[in-house]
Amino acid sequence: SAIICSRAAIGQSVLHTAQCSQLTHLHFVLLFQLIATHLQDPAFRSAAYRHAMEKMAQMYGQLQSTAEGVMQLKGERFLAGGNTLYGFVPFSEAQKFRLDQVKQWLEPVFSHAGLEISVVGDFDPEAVIALAKTYFADPREKPLQAETGEPVTFPVGKTLQLDVASDSDRAMVTVGWPTEDFWDISRTRRMNILATVLDDRLRKQIREELGATYSPVVYNYPSRVNPGYGVLRAQMIVAPDQAGMLGEKLLEVGAGIVDNKVSKDELERALEPVLTSIRDTVRSNSYWMESVLAGSSRHPMQLEWPRTILDDFSSITVKDIQTLAEKYLRREKSATVIVIPGK
Repeated sequence: SAIICSRAAIGQSVLHTAQCSQLTHLHFVLLFQLIATHLQDPAFRSAAYRHAMEKMAQMYGQLQSTAEGVMQLKGERFLAGGNTLYGFVPFSEAQKFRLDQVKQWLEPVFSHAGLEISVVGDFDPEAVIALAKTYFADPREKPLQAETGEPVTFPVGKTLQLDVASDSDRAMVTVGWPTEDFWDISRTRRMNILATVLDDRLRKQIREELGATYSPVVYNYPSRVNPGYGVLRAQMIVAPDQAGMLGEKLLEVGAGIVDNKVSKDELERALEPVLTSIRDTVRSNSYWMESVLAGSSRHPMQLEWPRTILDDFSSITVKDIQTLAEKYLRREKSATVIVIPGK
């Protein structure tokens, strides 16, 4: 099988992907023709615009009616210090977007912007390169450049309470700690393990000490655009009357990793499934496309990551994770978002 992906530079990249099995030369020709035609004639049709606006209205309606949706709409921007790259604009603004505005924004990108084409799988490299030259040899701007967004100010020490217009018995609690951006890959890998250790502790303490069946979700989200910005977050869907108490519990367990050191057993529980997954993942086309090649013209260091991924994860120590915990999981650095239904 093979995956073909073309990527044009428009800030937040536009991605066109075609995936097939047992590709012949004819299949490659047709796929390249399809991508080239799509770039030359993006088909800004009124009917498609109306359909997109209808779908957007439905999406906003769904988001506004759930705790998870309100978190996406408003909570994400709060954790990013109000930066408009995060969260959603109000629907009253989104519904003002016109088809001619979309066309003016995208047409120059599709016709002139630098283009990245990645192909992964079982194929003849020389034949594919020749096809790419045939269909994409027209003059374009300089190669894609890495973009650097503006710095983001995390809302240290602040709490935001949001209301969701729903009679549901589901509230959401999110505690975030500011971390770093994505590009120190060794640090990013270790932050992922720290998130797994925190997730493990939360599950144990909430279930064993409180007898609650809540399932916390913990992950680190490092920005690829905004320098120095990332958030390690712990989230739970909870009963509304327990939201405040469980938010406090999330903070307590996070601080507990600083005070009560990470154990060797905790590290092993976090690492073993990751190492197993890596051995399987690096054999897949999707890994090479999504984690290595996509965006590599902007960030060529991605091409080196597969060389180190297994050895780097295997070398992670308790001290590595403890050092990160002591730096980032400070209670005084955190911020909290609580979404409560019924108002």
